[in-house]
Amino acid sequence: MKNRLLWVMLLFCLMVGNIQAQDAPMVRLVKIVVTSSSLDTYTPLLKAQMNTAIAEEEGVLEYHVVTEKNQPNIFTLIEIYRDSSAYQAHLKTPHFLGYKTATANMVQSLTLLDAHLVAQVVK
Repeated sequence: MKNRLLWVMLLFCLMVGNIQAQDAPMVRLVKIVVTSSSLDTYTPLLKAQMNTAIAEEEGVLEYHVVTEKNQPNIFTLIEIYRDSSAYQAHLKTPHFLGYKTATANMVQSLTLLDAHLVAQVVK
């Protein structure tokens, strides 16, 4: 219940108002649950896919990934793309398709949510 409340609060904060312009960045929230037994294999594959996307794709702007402290096999990602066409292009790249194939039997559940970037503060 506590995790669900935190997730709902995060979504609420990111989606307050409808202020995203047509050419604004596309924000995708991703919740991935992987089998505990594949955690050591999955994590480097995820990191490699993210690093390749940032290095090779102009439209991939940011990735942020966290795991739950008491359940490290539950990942939450915040992905920011230049726009929705950059996201669609990302889905067709060899490195993303390779990641999806390599991790298919590790992922127990996948939830994708679109969000609005309301504010961003970076130090």
